[in-house]
Amino acid sequence: MPRRFKEDAFHIESGAADEWIEIDSIEGFTAFADGVNRGNRQYQYAACRLTADLDFQGKKLIPIGEDDALPFKGIFDGGNHSITNFKIKGKRKYGGLFGCLKDAKIVNLTVDGMIQGAEYSGGIAGMMEGGIISCCGSAIRIEAKKYAGGLVGKNRDGILIKNYAVGLIHEHKRPWFLLLFLIPLLLLLLKLGIPYPSVPVDGNVQAIHDGLKPQNGNTAAFEFNRLIVFTDGIGELAFYNPGNSTQDIVVKLTISDQELIDKLGVNHRTFLDQKRLEVLGEYDPETYRQDLAVSGRVPAGSRLETLTLNALQDGTDLPPGTYKGIIELVFYDSESQEKALLNSQLPVGIEIR
Repeated sequence: MPRRFKEDAFHIESGAADEWIEIDSIEGFTAFADGVNRGNRQYQYAACRLTADLDFQGKKLIPIGEDDALPFKGIFDGGNHSITNFKIKGKRKYGGLFGCLKDAKIVNLTVDGMIQGAEYSGGIAGMMEGGIISCCGSAIRIEAKKYAGGLVGKNRDGILIKNYAVGLIHEHKRPWFLLLFLIPLLLLLLKLGIPYPSVPVDGNVQAIHDGLKPQNGNTAAFEFNRLIVFTDGIGELAFYNPGNSTQDIVVKLTISDQELIDKLGVNHRTFLDQKRLEVLGEYDPETYRQDLAVSGRVPAGSRLETLTLNALQDGTDLPPGTYKGIIELVFYDSESQEKALLNSQLPVGIEIR
C-alpha cells in the first residue's frame, strides 16, 4: 500500500529508550512475538524498532500479545517500514499484528494482510487499552466475527492520531432466516420514520421576531458579547442567531491550557489525563483546550442570554479574575440537523466575579 503522505509530515518520534530490539527479518519478528506471548517481560515491555520491510508471502502470522493476560506494553517503531502479505486465520479471540495492546506506543508502521476468524479484529490491533497509535497505515481484509476496525477492533481509552486505513470488512454470515424476525420492525420504522439524533435545543433560548426569513444556500450569522462576565457561575452571553440563518448553533466557551498555566500556574488536568497527553507526544498547551461552558442548540431566530460555568478538567472551579478564552461555534443544518464540516472559533474575554 503506497504512502500518500509526505514523509516529514507522516512521522512521529517514538521517544527515548535505554535499549532497542531491532527486527529485520520474519524470523526476528516471529521470535519477538513468541517472547511476548510466553510472558517474557523483556519482550513484553520492550522498545522495538523495525529496520526492514517484511513480506510474509501469504504465510500465517501469530499476533504479538495474542492473549489479553499478556498484552504488549512497550514501544514499536515501524521506522516507516511495512509488514505485508500476512494471514491470521483460525478461531481466536484477538486478531491483528498485535492481539492486545495496553498502554503501548505503535508508530510509523504500515500493515497489509488478511484476518479471519477472530472475535476482535484490526489491522494494527484486535484490542487496544490506553496508549497511542500514530502515523500508521492499514490495508486489511477482515472476515469479522464480532468487533472489527481497519486499525483497531475495539478501543478502550487509546489515542489514535494521524493514521489511515483502507480495505474490506465482511460480517460473519448468520442464518438467513433470522432476518425474518427483523422484517416487522423494519416496516414499522419505515412507517414511523427513523429519527436522526441531534443536540437538543437549549432550555433557555428565547424566540425572537426579527422579520428575517431563511435564504437559499447555507447562511450563518451571529452576535455575542466579546467580554463574558460570570457572576455566581452564570455568564452574560447575549448570543443572537438571526431568523435568516439556515444553521442552528451550539456555543462552546473554551480556555487553553497555556492560559491556565500563565494565570494559575497549572493546567488543572487530572494526573491520568496529563499522562495520556504526554504519551501522545505532541501535547501543546497553546492548542489543547478545556470546555468552560457548552450550550444546547440555539435555533435560527432565537437568543441565548446566558451560559452556565463548568468546572475545569480536574474538578476545580475557575477562580475570580480575567482570562482569554475562545468561543467555538458548531453548526447544524436547521432542517436535517446534520452537523456541518466547518465550525468557527473567535477570541473572547472572560471575567469571573
